[in-house]
Amino acid sequence: NIAALDLDRTSTSRLYLHSLTNDQDLILAFTVGSYEEIDPLLVSGEIDAALV
Repeated sequence: NIAALDLDRTSTSRLYLHSLTNDQDLILAFTVGSYEEIDPLLVSGEIDAALV
């Protein structure tokens, strides 16, 4: 499971994220709005990685 922080917020970045998670090898569990939201998710084990 991963979290995504989309700083670009464009249709291109959304399409890129979709292409990365479309095959289910990476599961998008959270979309976060800041870097500060990532650490608690990593520490709690809810995500394995974050894509920024």
